[in-house]
Amino acid sequence: MLTKLDLEYKLKIMGYNIGGNILNANMLTLDGNILSRGFRRVHYDMVDTVNYSGSYAVNAVGNDGSGNFYLNFQHQNSGCDSSGFAVKIKSVYDWSYLICKFYCEGYASCWNFNADGYSPSSGMLTWSAAAGDQLFDSVNAFEYPQFTKQSNACDNEPTNFMHGGYAVSGSRSFWMLSRRNGTSSAGPTHGRACNGPAVTIVSDIYIF
Repeated sequence: MLTKLDLEYKLKIMGYNIGGNILNANMLTLDGNILSRGFRRVHYDMVDTVNYSGSYAVNAVGNDGSGNFYLNFQHQNSGCDSSGFAVKIKSVYDWSYLICKFYCEGYASCWNFNADGYSPSSGMLTWSAAAGDQLFDSVNAFEYPQFTKQSNACDNEPTNFMHGGYAVSGSRSFWMLSRRNGTSSAGPTHGRACNGPAVTIVSDIYIF
């Protein structure tokens, strides 16, 4: 069960304006909803489908102990083919913004998060700081100034945080705020190419 303390911590991490709404602890309810306009956590029953591509295995999919949807995805491709996933949230829910956490192991020269690229279609817009998108609370990832904040890349440059030659650790995590592409079927997405076998976990998904 997600507690109010958990949510307060997450809002403390965020601490910014999202889509014209200032998130703060006074907006929290014990059932996990935030804001009268319907900021809600995503659980398994809210997911329509999960689309997969490439050579992969699903290690786990469902709700975690707090009732949040999560997916543990095993990339089994090696070389410059690709593998990935796209979570599709049911169309009955009206939302424009998505927040989620990614945990990644392994290395990749080519990748995308909540954008199109090496995964099935995301239904999300490419990350843009100018449009208000955020990458935050990162560990071994975008907190290092040498890495470019972006939702997709395919290069051998030292600005690429997942590249095997420049990554500071074999595991990394971060939270991401992304925008939906109109009313397209959408949700958290990740894909990789030019990589070795490894795991990606997406969890703690919120929409509004």
